[in-house]
Amino acid sequence: MRKINYNLTTLEEEFSGILHEAFRNSSLTKKLNINFERWITYNEIISQLIDLDYMDFYYEMDNRIKHGECPNEVIKSIINKNNEIKSVMGYHLEVIQHYLDDDFMKKWN
Repeated sequence: MRKINYNLTTLEEEFSGILHEAFRNSSLTKKLNINFERWITYNEIISQLIDLDYMDFYYEMDNRIKHGECPNEVIKSIINKNNEIKSVMGYHLEVIQHYLDDDFMKKWN
């Protein structure tokens, strides 16, 4: 079984430097406080894509987030794109949808 590392300093090892900065500097993170729980989820999803050798999906996600798309929408579309990924990482969909709903509610508060 794969050991999950919850140390935030390892995130930069998983994310390319540009992708990590895009997450941090996106309009989403400027308006909202992305907390530790979200970074753990993002790190786990990216780690699984890399471990499963879905580098094309990783690079697509990397490119889309760098160009300003909402990270949660991008991750959701990547997971839904492939049945094998959806079966392995589908449990993340509910968490990502929770983040989308939470972000929507924070916009109105």
